[in-house]
Amino acid sequence: MNTGKTLKENNTISETEELNEMEEFLGMKMDEQKERMYECSCKMDKQESNIERWRRFYETYGAKMIHEKFPEYEERIAVGMVGEGSDCFECDDEISIEKDYGMGICMWLCEEDYNKIGKFLQKECDILFDQFEKMCGRNFFTQRRVSTINFFYNQILGTGMWYKDTWDFNYYRIADEQFATAVNGVVFRDDLGVFLGIRNKILEYYPDDIWKMKLSDKLRDFTKYVQKDYPRMMARKDYVTADLCIAKGVEIAMDLVFLLNKTYAPYYKWKRKVMGRLEKLQIVGEKLEQIALLHNQKDAWKEEVYCSDTPNRKDKYVAYFDEIADAIADEMQKQGLISKKQNMDFGLYSLEIAMLRVTEYLAKQNNSSNEN
Repeated sequence: MNTGKTLKENNTISETEELNEMEEFLGMKMDEQKERMYECSCKMDKQESNIERWRRFYETYGAKMIHEKFPEYEERIAVGMVGEGSDCFECDDEISIEKDYGMGICMWLCEEDYNKIGKFLQKECDILFDQFEKMCGRNFFTQRRVSTINFFYNQILGTGMWYKDTWDFNYYRIADEQFATAVNGVVFRDDLGVFLGIRNKILEYYPDDIWKMKLSDKLRDFTKYVQKDYPRMMARKDYVTADLCIAKGVEIAMDLVFLLNKTYAPYYKWKRKVMGRLEKLQIVGEKLEQIALLHNQKDAWKEEVYCSDTPNRKDKYVAYFDEIADAIADEMQKQGLISKKQNMDFGLYSLEIAMLRVTEYLAKQNNSSNEN
């Protein structure tokens, strides 16, 4: 899980080296500065993440611009790369460049600062980015801008809150991928700590009750699509719907892995790649890779008489999903969510976790009454 640290804390380049590079740049003539910017832009074709590219851009040019143009706000402007885009999830590659490869860095301000300098700061950023595009000889899809901290979080999370002092989320209305988008990427600088304060609260993850509810719901969905509906569709020779059940089952299995790692699941395109970085249940990803390579299993049903109580493990989809179910059940038992592995019916596990939530809720209510 992202710790919410700034990238500078993890940077391997020493602060002295950075200062020396900045001083050298500031001491150059205009033509020499342009040449240095061109050299920097050429490096953008190398195999490095977009976050690394724009971190280097900020430390070389963005920080200089803020220092020269807005010195009194230098310690009040939060800067980073967070939000929508494959690069903010560190999932970008050479294919990403052809579509919506983001240009630039995010800058976040408190309301009062934005009202004073927001449009002027954006204008200076636009000038800087335009110069950089010309030096690169290429156009970027610009998607990152100056905004208030409130606007940034409200836009991504679909909320209408004032992120100041005491606040809380309606966890029932905000999707995993929205939370994941709000806390991805890297914060380069935040001296005030306001942006990072909100980020770190989100990174605390769901309250335990909400987490168990989501887990119970996903277990029930896994049972529905993979353990019940898929074999029925195969028995009926409805192969289109059977494939749809498999597709849904694959994503639900990934969602369960994220939940059991207590990490927000990102947008569907990046779930598999991000899942590979998680600590628990790597075996599920391996099994999903095998499932993705399978062909239609109709031959496994030619002489099979459908029975809901007897899984047809001649069907490789059924066999692989059983192995996934077994791994997930093992992890739930380790985390004390289920008492023991009785069978692979996730419907029963869903009910057990739902009952655990009710029991814990009643215990809290009872304790509260006793205290009063």
